[in-house]
Amino acid sequence: MKNSLFYSANSSIVGIQSSNPSDIIPRSGTLLAMIKFLPTLCLGLVVLLTGCGGGSDSSSPSAEESTLRIVHASPDAPSLDVFFGTDLRLAGLSFREASNPIAVEPGNIALSFNSAGTNTTLTQAVIQVGTTQSFTAALINFLNEIETVVIADDLIAPGENLIKFRLAHLSPSAPAFDVYINESGTESDLDFLRPVLENISFRSVSDFLQVERGEYRIRLTVAGTTVVAVDSDNLNLDGERIFTFLALESESGGEPFGLALIRDNPR
Repeated sequence: MKNSLFYSANSSIVGIQSSNPSDIIPRSGTLLAMIKFLPTLCLGLVVLLTGCGGGSDSSSPSAEESTLRIVHASPDAPSLDVFFGTDLRLAGLSFREASNPIAVEPGNIALSFNSAGTNTTLTQAVIQVGTTQSFTAALINFLNEIETVVIADDLIAPGENLIKFRLAHLSPSAPAFDVYINESGTESDLDFLRPVLENISFRSVSDFLQVERGEYRIRLTVAGTTVVAVDSDNLNLDGERIFTFLALESESGGEPFGLALIRDNPR
């Protein structure tokens, strides 16, 4: 991989914080597609496609609206009902599922994450959303230490013929990761490559990188080593889009760790 392909862009974690039926967004509003499992420690890519029918623009908020996306990344937490204030806005969100971006009014939004179908609140958070801002609120960690991490989303379009991507480490039992990426068909021996991101630890979100669109292989290694923890195999990163990779626990917690992909269209 030629390092000259990459251009940095900024992203940030904002913070960590331990109804009208027609407004409820059911689980069918999110498409979850399991692509492939790899042997031993490596888990194939889990793709979270936002937007009904895999990202239809017709359901996307307008460029002038503020938005909030919810991600369930707590491996042993039950399915969630998510309240914005007193309004139930998401019903039955399961581990490794993400909502569509939800249009919200600017201001303070009080989130309550309940065990689905009950009045039991697992955790709460308050997010301050400004005009035209977009955020992702991810429920993370194991149930006995459950918390919410709030991530600012940058929906500014990448450069021409480029995509931009970042890594959010949401796996509590995983080590810190280095990230390697190489174009399909080019040198893949990690001894001859340099990581494009280094020492991304739990609760951390990298800056965005921009790369020419195309087919790539992405590998997460234990930080400071070439020991591969997650391997995406070949992955087509197309269009002029924005990708957030999520490092997640397995379905039962712990290894094998996996990647999830959230794809956004630029505003």
